[in-house]
Amino acid sequence: MALRNGFKWHGYKNVDLAYMAKVRKVINEVHKVKLIGSVSGKTCIIVDDMIDTAGTLCLAAKHLKE
Repeated sequence: MALRNGFKWHGYKNVDLAYMAKVRKVINEVHKVKLIGSVSGKTCIIVDDMIDTAGTLCLAAKHLKE
């Protein structure tokens, strides 16, 4: 919420949020991912709390491209 409000404060009015929910069966391996929200036709900024192998970021980028 704070990130979105910061963008709006700087004059970006068409800002929204989406979330990628992921399921892991084993460590460092994403089993399933679901995009919650709409990003169609929008520029996306992907934020992750911790990056180990960057597999989640790559998977997110792949899903956003489709």
